[in-house]
Amino acid sequence: MQEAENEMKTVNADELAAGMILAGDIHGPDGRLLLAANTQLNENHLRIFRVWGITEAAILGNGVDCAHPEQDIPEDILKEAGLRIAALFDACNVDNDVLDELKKQCTIFRARALLENGEPHRVRRCPLIDPPDRPLPSLNEFLGTADVFISFPETFYRILEVIDDPGSTAARLANVVGKDPGMSAKLLRLVNSPFYGFPQQIDRLERAVALVGTRELSQLALGITIIQSFSGISSEALATREVWTHSLACGVFARVLASHVPDVAGETLFVAGILHDTGRLIMLSRIPGAVAQAMIRSHKDCMPMYAAEQAILGWDHTDLARELFQRWELPPTLQEAAAGHHAPALSADPRGAALVHLADIMTIALEYGFNGSSWVPPLAPGAWECLDMPLSVLGPSIRIGARQLNDILSLFLPRKETT
Repeated sequence: MQEAENEMKTVNADELAAGMILAGDIHGPDGRLLLAANTQLNENHLRIFRVWGITEAAILGNGVDCAHPEQDIPEDILKEAGLRIAALFDACNVDNDVLDELKKQCTIFRARALLENGEPHRVRRCPLIDPPDRPLPSLNEFLGTADVFISFPETFYRILEVIDDPGSTAARLANVVGKDPGMSAKLLRLVNSPFYGFPQQIDRLERAVALVGTRELSQLALGITIIQSFSGISSEALATREVWTHSLACGVFARVLASHVPDVAGETLFVAGILHDTGRLIMLSRIPGAVAQAMIRSHKDCMPMYAAEQAILGWDHTDLARELFQRWELPPTLQEAAAGHHAPALSADPRGAALVHLADIMTIALEYGFNGSSWVPPLAPGAWECLDMPLSVLGPSIRIGARQLNDILSLFLPRKETT
């Protein structure tokens, strides 16, 4: 009997239930002891798991009854959500434990959204736009056109200087950003949002830098500058606000996932997520007919959008983004994570690219915004393995990211600044 009690098994946080007994200590991401071994869980303890984003725990006793997070959802709602999620994964025709778990968690999340607010299914329609009336350009031809490049404000280059200088101080960054009152206000709003969750109000940029870090806050300022610089882009093929919504959601999920991977900068991943579809935004503004053709091809042939771009153009939005990022002289880790998100194994920063890749998959599956892809892209070989994360991170990451997203969207995409 004593031997049976000493047995333990690892249980996903979603399946923990009151009455279970912890087999080991539970620590927060910062190393703080949250719950001691042998604690018998109650509802307050389960809330601590959710607040801190703890994804799993070792539980004493091999025969414990796990909770089922979907058990309170009506069967018809769960079925409706499941059918929609399954349809989005039609292009992923390979059995995979990661995608299976992701489908399960996305189904539960969508079902709860349907149950709580009757969220309708989003119907994606192919654009009604004429095909190009001239031959489509090669990548070099496209890069050779004078109107491909975005004109950035002087602040953009001053921020790059701060990032490149390891000796930059909080005062220097505050001086650069302080010349743009709108950016200063956005950075302070971001630092005071649930994105960071600091317990006290932060009203000075220098204090924000001290808490978040000079380089980290500089990366966020860079992201804000780029979004502002792209705000004038419009397209008849695809609503650019939808693309930015998708990109911001990808950034949020990438940052949340990064918290489970050691020695990865969350702010870099957030900005990389924001930038991962930059190439497509440029394509939308310059060759919208080609993007429309790719959307139609993707929808018709059940193939990822980037593969449809390659089929039609011979290159895709990540090829273009890599060239643009190099010419803009963005930090190398940012370039690799953003431009390598469809082929992480080929990136110089495979873990960063894999995190953006996984966040992109999650964002498409949850239908935050729309980047032209009607299908969830297949999981790239080796992407999950290089992250060394348990499957249990997926459910909490979805919920934590979703809680942060509304604030992020209202901050980065105020209605008056977008198209």
